[in-house]
Amino acid sequence: MSDNPNRYRLPKRVNDQLTFIIFPLTNFMILMFFVGAGIVFGDMDVFMTLGVASYWFLTHIEKRYPKGYLIHKAWWLGITKLWIKETKTVPDSYKRDLYS
Repeated sequence: MSDNPNRYRLPKRVNDQLTFIIFPLTNFMILMFFVGAGIVFGDMDVFMTLGVASYWFLTHIEKRYPKGYLIHKAWWLGITKLWIKETKTVPDSYKRDLYS
């Protein structure tokens, strides 16, 4: 922290997303995953297209819906039943009437 008046500092907030340059880190890591998969499997153009499409899809969802929308939608459709067990705080996704 310098007292130089010619230096500009970007303000940080408590709830700010982590970023890589100007891109949100969560979306950027998805893109880098697809780039890495393209290198491993030797088909960069297909995986790069999938990476850019997933980046666009995630930013589209984040602009229009609240945080956690995709995981809630996956729970509601029963997709998370494969890796999330039923507990007191996470009820069965197919049981729609919780208060009877």
